[in-house]
Amino acid sequence: MPEIDPSEDLEGCDVYILQQQVSPLSQQMIELLLFIDAAKTTCKAARVTVVLPYYFYARTDRTDGRKISAAAALWSKLYQRAGADRILTMDPHTNTIEAQSRIPLDALHATVYLLAKVLGEIGKEGKVVVATDQGSAKYSGVYADYFNLPLAVIDKRRTDDSEKPKMVGILGEVNGLTAIFCDDETLSGNTLIDAAEMVKSRGAKTAIAVVSHGFLSLGVNKIEDSKLDRLVITDTVPIIEEKITKKIQVVTIAQMFADAIRKMHGSRTSTESIT
Repeated sequence: MPEIDPSEDLEGCDVYILQQQVSPLSQQMIELLLFIDAAKTTCKAARVTVVLPYYFYARTDRTDGRKISAAAALWSKLYQRAGADRILTMDPHTNTIEAQSRIPLDALHATVYLLAKVLGEIGKEGKVVVATDQGSAKYSGVYADYFNLPLAVIDKRRTDDSEKPKMVGILGEVNGLTAIFCDDETLSGNTLIDAAEMVKSRGAKTAIAVVSHGFLSLGVNKIEDSKLDRLVITDTVPIIEEKITKKIQVVTIAQMFADAIRKMHGSRTSTESIT
C-alpha cells in the first residue's frame, strides 16, 4: 500500500507525482491513484500534477467502432476523480488524448530534441527525413520543414488479400543520402526495419531512426541484424541494460521534465514545490 511520509508537510503545496510504465502495470496504476488521493485528500496538497513520461494505454485512445473501452480516456477520468489537477507527459501518441483529457494536459515532445542532437553530431548536409508511410507524412514533414531538410515518403499499399500493407516504393529522393525516420514510439521495431530495408534498396547510405518511446518488445536481435544503422530513443520507458547495443542509443529526457516542472511551478509562486 502506498504511503506518504507523515513528516512531509504537504498542506498547501504543489505536488508532482512521477510514475513510469513498469511491470506489473495494473498495480503501478492503482498505486498512482492512491498516491494522488493521499496527497490531495489526506495531506491537503493545493495542487497535484501527475508526471507520466509515457502516457499509459496511449494506443487505446479510440475504439474504431468496436464495443471496447477507450482506456486512455478512462484513465484521464480516474486521475481527475482521484484528485489530480494536471498531467505532464511526453509525446502522447495522438492529439486525441489531449482532447479527451478531463484536466489540463501538457505534452512535451522529444523527437525535435533527438533529431537536433543527431544532426548536431552528423550535420545536415546529405540528410533526408523519410516518412514510413503516407499516414506519418504530415508530422515527418513538420520535422523536415523545421530543420530545412528534404522529405521522402515510403509508399505503403495492400498488394494482396492480406490485411498487412507492404512497402512498394518511395516518393522522393534517398539515393546517396542519410535517411532519418521520426516516430513517437516503436513496439517491435518492424516498421523501422522494413523502412531501412526499403531506403537502402533505393541507394540510401545510412538509415537512422529517432523515436521518443522505445519499447523494443521483441528484443534487439532483429534490429542488430537489420539494415537500420542507428536507433536513438529516450528513457521514458525503462530499458534493461541488455537491450542497449552498439546500434541503440538511449538519451535521457530527465532535464526536459525538470525544466517543464520548473516553468509550471514558476507561475505558482504562492505555493511550495515538492518534486
